Formats: sequence, structure tokens, C-alpha cells
Amino acid sequence: MPSDRLPPDCGWGRRVVVAALVAGAVMTILLVSRMLAMPQLAAEFLAERGVGNHLAGWLFLHLVGGVVALASGCANIVMRKPGSLPSLAASTWFHRRIGQVYAAAVLASGFGAIFLVPHVTMDWGGRIGIGLLVPCWLAATCLAALAARAGRIEAHRSWILRSFAFTCAAISLRVQMVFLEVVSPTGVEDFYGLVMWTSWLPNLILAEWIIHRRGTRQPISKD
Repeated sequence: MPSDRLPPDCGWGRRVVVAALVAGAVMTILLVSRMLAMPQLAAEFLAERGVGNHLAGWLFLHLVGGVVALASGCANIVMRKPGSLPSLAASTWFHRRIGQVYAAAVLASGFGAIFLVPHVTMDWGGRIGIGLLVPCWLAATCLAALAARAGRIEAHRSWILRSFAFTCAAISLRVQMVFLEVVSPTGVEDFYGLVMWTSWLPNLILAEWIIHRRGTRQPISKD
């Protein structure tokens, strides 16, 4: 579903952003895949956050769904980038199938998160942050899918951009955690509640800025 095609004359700045996004997604996918391949890491992850092993299945659903959402979202962006596999990039069928995979993955990951969030040990500020992220992520994805089915392309592009901004919280979260591990004497624990906000709120602000900027450059549509 993520479908913002870069214009043929896009500058190096946008290409750098796309490259950084893909690199971050690959890093996140590798880290999560390592956890999935090593059950003891998943058990340690649950124990650190005060979550019992009986919720391991929901964690697995959340992680696998998140990985697939990141991979499929990036695939749609890269495939529709000028100069990359033009036959696939121009394929509406390909775009829709990848979009359906993306939407299903978000729903799976979000559904798993709904069962995990109430049991995670963190301050109330962090719980509110992650508690807002999950329903907003699911709602944006559903609205994007509904807009696409109704043929409201501009509305679809706006909602899917918001959805992918929430999806990229997985990247932001891990980048910030690595940074805090390096610079903070106490590590991540003292900042975990704050990261539950900063992992997705700046992404959403950036998405809204892009939507607004794009809207000022185009004629007003019914969407």
C-alpha cells in the first residue's frame, strides 16, 4: 500500500531518506529475526518487561507481523522508485497484492500488541504512549485500505503514509534504544517511557508535514 512514487527529478536528499529507511528496516528485521530464531532472547525480553511466558505467542505474532509490514512497505516504496524494475513498479496488481500483505501484517502485529501492552511493566506515561500508538496504527491502516477500495487515491496516499509512519516506530524505537545504551550511564530503563512517545510521534509529525506540503502543490480534490 505505501505508494508515494518519487518524481523523476527527485533530488539526492529524498534518495538518501529512502536509503536510510530501507537500511533501518533491514537492521530492525535482522534484530527481530534474531529474537525469533533464539527463543531464549524472547524469554529474556518478556522477563525484562515483567511479561509472563504465557504471552510469548502474542509476542511472536506482534514481531512477525511487524517484520512483514516493514518488509512489504519498503518493497512497495523501492519497487515504485524511478529506475527500479519498471515493469513491477508500473504493475497495479503487484502494488495491490503487496498492499494487502502489508495491511494483513499490520493487523496481525497490532492485534498481538493489544494483548501485550496491558502486561508490560513501565510508567503510565509510557503505557499511554504505546496505548495510543497501537489503535492509531490500526485505524490509519484500515482507513487507507477503505480509501483504496473506494478509489479515493489521495485519501489513500495520506492515510497509508500515516500508517507507515507508525510502522516505522519499530525502526525509531531500536535506533533510540541503541543510542541511549551508548550515551546513558543507566541505559534504556530510565527513558523507556519517553521512548514510547518519541518512537512514533516525530514520525507522525513528519508524515503530516509531507501530506500538507504535497497538498499545497496539487489542485484541491474531492478527497
